[in-house]
Amino acid sequence: MTTNRRNKKFYIILILGMLTAIGPFSIDMYLPAFPDIARGLHTDIARVMLSLSSFFIGISAGQLLYGPLLERFGRKNPLYFGLSVYLMASVGCALAGSVNALIAFRLLQALGGCAPGRRTEGACGVAACRGICPSASSCCHEFSDGCFQGGTVEITFCP
Repeated sequence: MTTNRRNKKFYIILILGMLTAIGPFSIDMYLPAFPDIARGLHTDIARVMLSLSSFFIGISAGQLLYGPLLERFGRKNPLYFGLSVYLMASVGCALAGSVNALIAFRLLQALGGCAPGRRTEGACGVAACRGICPSASSCCHEFSDGCFQGGTVEITFCP
């Protein structure tokens, strides 16, 4: 196999691994900032914690939403749509002027983020990623003895 082809497969697996890490990344990175967020939005930590609850509601609802969409429209279009919603909602979270706006944007962020991401509640994100690279396990086998099997790419890139 040529080096160029091997590098291309490696980058595909790297990108798909990062896509599956969006959900965990969106939760774990902002938890330590709750006190600062509460201070910045002039509210208490309990209200900021509601944004975490709304995120989990969005992840749960998104699994139900994207499952049929993936079957109907294929893997790539819902993935692109979800990433667009996720990015716009992330900007909204960053610019939120109130805790209620943050809660609403976190819900939208979860709805967009569960399209590519894999959560323990469902495997629609893995289905989307496998739809993009159906032979991912054979691609990845060259690099780390089948790391795509069982979703361990997520663990590799997002411990």
